[in-house]
Amino acid sequence: MTGKPHDAFVVGLAASLGAGISMGLAEALSNDGEISGRGSPLITGNVTGVGTAIGGMGHTFPFLLPKLSAALTLAYIVVVVELLSIAYIRFRYMHAPLGRTIAQVIGGGAIVFAVGLLLGRFGAGGELKPVRASPQDQARLSPTGNTSPAARRRSSSTNAASGS
Repeated sequence: MTGKPHDAFVVGLAASLGAGISMGLAEALSNDGEISGRGSPLITGNVTGVGTAIGGMGHTFPFLLPKLSAALTLAYIVVVVELLSIAYIRFRYMHAPLGRTIAQVIGGGAIVFAVGLLLGRFGAGGELKPVRASPQDQARLSPTGNTSPAARRRSSSTNAASGS
């Protein structure tokens, strides 16, 4: 919402690390290794947590680029590669049908993207509004000095109060 890639990077980094911690703890605390056969809860929790954090940082690092449009484009590409990688891992190691797993992973990614868009619009007050200069700045920046009557009144009352 700030239009600054660095701000998006910091938020993305916090979300990536938070998701990694959350997923790692959830995996470790819900898996005793006996039922799933996946091994030690400490190992599976760490693998899940680190993998989640790395995945999140993968599409956060593009926001180190100074240009927001370039950062967004690269982040979109990284997300598509990440989603296809997840689908391939499910296909290769979990023996899920490739077409179905691609549809599920891309569908899940689309839901996350839609939620992000909705929350972004909500956080921006429901619409994107242009930044407006104050009446004093408008008067100062206007080549002809023409401003609205309200701005002239405010400017004259400010000048009168300051003794100008």
